[in-house]
Amino acid sequence: MLDTESIESIGRLVRRPFRHRMEGDRCVELDLTSEFDPYQGLIRHLDPQEKQAVLTLVGRLEGLRVLNLRRNLLGDIGPMLGRLRELEHLNLGSNYLGKMPDEIQGLNRLRSLQMGNNDLTQLPSFLGGLGSLESIALHKNLGLKSIDALEDLKGLRNLNLYFVNLRQLPRFVYAMKELRTLTLWNVRQFPESLEAFEFLEFFTDCGTPGLRELPPGFTRLRKLRMARLFQNRIEVLPDDIGDLAALEQLSLYQNHLRSLPDSFGRLAKLEKLNLGWNRLEAFPPCLARLAGLRWLGMFENPLSGDRPSLRDGTRVDWEWPFSSQERTS
Repeated sequence: MLDTESIESIGRLVRRPFRHRMEGDRCVELDLTSEFDPYQGLIRHLDPQEKQAVLTLVGRLEGLRVLNLRRNLLGDIGPMLGRLRELEHLNLGSNYLGKMPDEIQGLNRLRSLQMGNNDLTQLPSFLGGLGSLESIALHKNLGLKSIDALEDLKGLRNLNLYFVNLRQLPRFVYAMKELRTLTLWNVRQFPESLEAFEFLEFFTDCGTPGLRELPPGFTRLRKLRMARLFQNRIEVLPDDIGDLAALEQLSLYQNHLRSLPDSFGRLAKLEKLNLGWNRLEAFPPCLARLAGLRWLGMFENPLSGDRPSLRDGTRVDWEWPFSSQERTS
């Protein structure tokens, strides 16, 4: 069956438009999600037999390099991945698969793998053999207690472990020197300095009641552009936080901060800053020196005294900005 015929057959089963891209007579990209669908997955409404029929047809598109099956409630995808040896980007997120498909082992060209929200409890050892892998997302797999299978993936650039309850960052992660994005949740122990991640641009560690100060080496992340550190219990920031010269966005929402160090005013590129729901009793004067600041969240702080004006064009949310309804305590 020609790829064009397979695409036409998929269309008859899906019964709504979907994105795909052809190169000559080969289909190289297929996306069975849509941002305009309430649940995004375009075949999640089909019965199990119809879903398997679609997946069988997808397995015939042997030239596929990009495949997105996110949010389709597949449960089981069968053996179809075994034929897609040219895949470079695979998104199986939010399909409640329970395990990582064995056929992924043969995808030696795979660069990006999205397996978030799939009820994973363990990772297969074969992941370490996928030497081309640059990005892996394992977020929202709450039953996953170990990521040891990733130890040999030293070329990773993006690692998403949001809502994976590790509590301690494994030492082998520090050997992933190429990381640009590191997303963590409830990690309170950092056995080594973050300075090892010299290319890191995006860092997240949130939902960590035991985190009372920034991880060691945080202020040595010279390329850091965005940090999300919300819903922790951070009490104080390091005096040299102003050394993060590349920082553009910082969320410290819902922590225990009572003040900011003076060096904070040296964050010249900082555009968005969320200090909501902390313990600031006075407006930190260093904020007036942030020349690039465009948005500042100061809601839910016990502030007293005057509310100073900042540079023209800076929006300051003094009150809870996300709902027009009154909240009750």
